[in-house]
Amino acid sequence: MTRMGRPNGGDSGATPEVIMALKRAGNSQRSIAQRFDVSEAAVSLRLGRAGLIDSTPRSDAMKHFPWKLGRAFHDASLGKLVRNHLEFVATNGHGMSEDKLKRLRALYKKLLGEEQFAEALERGKLDPTTPPKFVVEFDPAIPPGKGNKTGGFALVPWEERDGDLLIRRNEHAELSDDALMVLRFPKRLP
Repeated sequence: MTRMGRPNGGDSGATPEVIMALKRAGNSQRSIAQRFDVSEAAVSLRLGRAGLIDSTPRSDAMKHFPWKLGRAFHDASLGKLVRNHLEFVATNGHGMSEDKLKRLRALYKKLLGEEQFAEALERGKLDPTTPPKFVVEFDPAIPPGKGNKTGGFALVPWEERDGDLLIRRNEHAELSDDALMVLRFPKRLP
């Protein structure tokens, strides 16, 4: 069987009513997306447009996700970690799994460096005057590498132009004023 991806949900048969019936029957959003060969985002979009789901702090935070990744990079670990960061900023960590928080701490440790991370933990907050060592960059041209199966993402050395953002601004990042506020390092670490 040839799979024909429909990133926006096309004529997949994934109507909001069908999706809701499958959700009520206990199917996960991921399994529904796979069943109709669409992305999970397409499933959410269909439900949202039909007014069948309420927004959550996480879904509101995801509006500030700076990149349109497509399927090729959707599951990249650095992209997931930036989503976790947005969720942490929106919820202050409430309702997040310990695994997500642990991975997020590991990201902050990589970005800040061991010494700055340890000092921030000791003080209970980050020193806003000390820049991080690295930031997250997305560029589809970044090749896969060690610990990066999909490519597209990399930790790159911080430059003055990065300011207090934890991501690199480039032609692939769409940053609203609100996104600029939430894509900064949090005042306190998880």
